[in-house]
Amino acid sequence: MSREDKRRIEREKRKAEQRTTPVEEEVATAPPGRERTGVAQFVGEVRSELRRVHWPNRRELVSYSLVVIVALTLMTAFIYGMDSVFKALVFEVFG
Repeated sequence: MSREDKRRIEREKRKAEQRTTPVEEEVATAPPGRERTGVAQFVGEVRSELRRVHWPNRRELVSYSLVVIVALTLMTAFIYGMDSVFKALVFEVFG
């Protein structure tokens, strides 16, 4: 029996043991005695988080904006075209 076979058998035994052991459900509870934070602390934490954010530079901002504008234009043209086709079909059938 090779080393790989022994490891495979060992893995299968561990998996079988994990399946047979009952899993206890953990109930999420709030930590006892935790106080609500004030507005000043909240604003301070928000500001510190915003300092960590990677803000796009001008080139990235322009690039992303152009992608959004082009995608929006294409989708608008597609929906307009579909609306025109369905309008013509409805007028043809009921008109």
